[in-house]
Amino acid sequence: MRQINYKFMALCIMLMLILAVSASAQDFNYSGSIDLNGNEDGYLQGTGSWNDTGPTSLSWNVTWDGNVSSLVHYSYTFSVNQHDISHFTLELSNNFTSDDITNVTINGSAGTWDINTYTGGVAPHNTMPGNLYGIKFDTNQVTTATIEFDSTRMPEWGDFYARCGFRQEHQNGTSDWNAAWNAGFVSGETAGAGNDPGVAASSGSYANHILVPDTVVVPEPISSSLFLIGGGLLAGRRFFRKKK
Repeated sequence: MRQINYKFMALCIMLMLILAVSASAQDFNYSGSIDLNGNEDGYLQGTGSWNDTGPTSLSWNVTWDGNVSSLVHYSYTFSVNQHDISHFTLELSNNFTSDDITNVTINGSAGTWDINTYTGGVAPHNTMPGNLYGIKFDTNQVTTATIEFDSTRMPEWGDFYARCGFRQEHQNGTSDWNAAWNAGFVSGETAGAGNDPGVAASSGSYANHILVPDTVVVPEPISSSLFLIGGGLLAGRRFFRKKK
């Protein structure tokens, strides 16, 4: 009978068990929401009619299954009571590029977007409190916009800004644009050097911030790693058998 290399088999089993345990931890499902009144997980601020006590709100869901995917799925739903949404801008890490995002949809259809550095006080970000490097989604004049995409980046805490697209005057005696942003987006923030929290991502809102794509790249799926390591161990086993 052929001699069985029990040490090699034990090593194989141990490595597979370690990776299997790791795989079970490689997933998350974070959700959160903010509104004008703080009835949810945090606050947002607004101008014009979007600053009324009506249903101006933002909710998000960020999910990843590290067993099967190297992409994180991001979903945001922004709702206002009147005056259609023109665009929704989401903060990104400075090294984020178009290669880091795919499968973009707005209300279920392919959407247009642009990645750039945006300056607060300059159209189309007229009332944005600071500057940010981010992605601007054009939302086609709706009162509820659901924006979804997949990204190669893990989530972190950051900011957003949204604005209506027509008529500057919406209230008697004022010339405010209808706009909204998270209350944690403070005046004078600069792109890439704001006050965004460095704590780990989680459900809810941290210091009135929302989850946005980070600099950290999503690792390869655990299932792929298991396959490669398993193949390597099998090849090693055959090699040792030939040496005997």
